[in-house]
Amino acid sequence: MSFQVDWNAALANVSDNRELLQLVIDAFLTESAQIRDQISIAITNQDTKQLQRTGHTLKGIMHSVGASSWSHPARQLEELGAAGTTDGAQELADELNRHLPALLEQLRTFSVEQSN
Repeated sequence: MSFQVDWNAALANVSDNRELLQLVIDAFLTESAQIRDQISIAITNQDTKQLQRTGHTLKGIMHSVGASSWSHPARQLEELGAAGTTDGAQELADELNRHLPALLEQLRTFSVEQSN
């Protein structure tokens, strides 16, 4: 499965302000490892509130950067947490971890191109 960032949606989310989009992308690139760690910790600790918050945060960031097609597992993690369970969360985290590198690469490419 190959997803592409919807750059039109990403730019629309920031009123076509490329500099602002670059700031949002750079923040996500910086924080993505921490977000993945928070998901892992929430699953390990069976902390459903943290799972819900982190899933919600990741889903929102993905929408902001035009990566809605990647956000399904994040939304499901949020929903599991809201339902008070972590059952199935590891599989969703594994799915995110398989697909997130491709998203991050597309975002890095945009960021580098904007810096030049």
